[in-house]
Formats: sequence, structure tokens, C-alpha cells
Amino acid sequence: TCKTAPTTEDPTSAVVAAVTRLRKEANLTLEDLADRAGLHRTSLGLVERGERGLTLDSAARIAGAFDLSFGALVTLAEAGAEGIKPHETALSPRRLSVSVTQNDDKLRALTGLGAHTIKEAVEHAYDTLDLIDAELLAKGSEPISGLVELANLSSMIGNLVGAGLANASEGRYIRNRPHAFPDLVPQRTGLPDLEIKLALETNSPKGHLPKSGVYL
Repeated sequence: TCKTAPTTEDPTSAVVAAVTRLRKEANLTLEDLADRAGLHRTSLGLVERGERGLTLDSAARIAGAFDLSFGALVTLAEAGAEGIKPHETALSPRRLSVSVTQNDDKLRALTGLGAHTIKEAVEHAYDTLDLIDAELLAKGSEPISGLVELANLSSMIGNLVGAGLANASEGRYIRNRPHAFPDLVPQRTGLPDLEIKLALETNSPKGHLPKSGVYL
């Protein structure tokens, strides 16, 4: 009689390893992370030591404590299991300092959006790109910046920023259909159409001749 060994491993151990790595990189104690995630410190300790299983609900809570989606946490765990080094993946979400925002009053008067909305939109783009890069690196590929032409990459990032702006606008704007002007369509009286132009530091914005209107 031949016995067949299982061909798949329990992915829970990889997720737990990623959680431990995230916690240590953030200089958090078990109690700190448990408080953030709304879990009991003892239970979290048992999970990290492999003495208790990790439920989907607990994993989602822990991901949220690191400002990650559950999917992003799983992707990071898969990257770690493939031997990708921690510094090669987006283990910690990139966040902008409040000091980078300027002209909040002028921006709010013109568009109805505060500078914090721009901040949230940029962080949305960061999170999405980091998630894509983590998946690519886990498969042994180059990051997206090495696969896409700069002009196209700037357009992609502009679209991600636009999606983030719409999400953070509290219903003031929605995304327009692809390849349509403007990028963001106002949903309240008195707000202007918004067009987004974005360029990488080493490249020029991609797009047609500018139309009249308000540009970000």
C-alpha cells in the first residue's frame, strides 16, 4: 500500500509568520497588536507560537490593525513563503506626513476637497501599487516599474490617484468612464469638473492638449 503525502501546506503558518514579522518591524508588543486588532493578548500569543489556529476573522482584524486588507496580508504571507526578503515587499504601508499638504483653504474653496483628500488618494495609490508589486515579486517578476513604460506608468498612477480621490471625496465626485473628460465628475452643485495630470519625476505627463477647466 502506498501512501501519498499531501502536496499543499497549510497557509496559516505563512500568514502567522507575516504577522509576526509585521509586528516586530513596527516595534509592537503582543499586547499592542492585540489592542489594535481587538483581540486577547493571550490568544494572539498562542497563535504566534503555533499553539492555536488563526481564524479568518482574527486574520482580518490583524490586517486592519496594520492598515492592510486581508488580501494584502495573504499576498505578503505568500511572498514570505517564496523566500522574498522583507525589504522587497510592501510589509508596511507607506503613509504621507501631514506636513506635505499645502494650500488647504484654496483647494477646498476651488474643489470642495481638503488637502487630506489628496493625501488619502496618494496613499490609496501606494497601497495598490505595493500590493501589485508584492504579487509580482512573489512570482519572481520585476516590480511594475520595471515592466511598464514610464509614460504608461504615470497614466496608471494617475488613474489610481483618481480612484482614491473619488473614494475619499465623501460623495462629492465620482470617476468618469475610461478615456472620457473630465476624470472626476462633480455630484454636487457648484463644484467644477476635475482633470488629473500626473508625471513621474523623470518623465512628462501623458495626455492630449489640455482642455479648459480645473486640473490637479
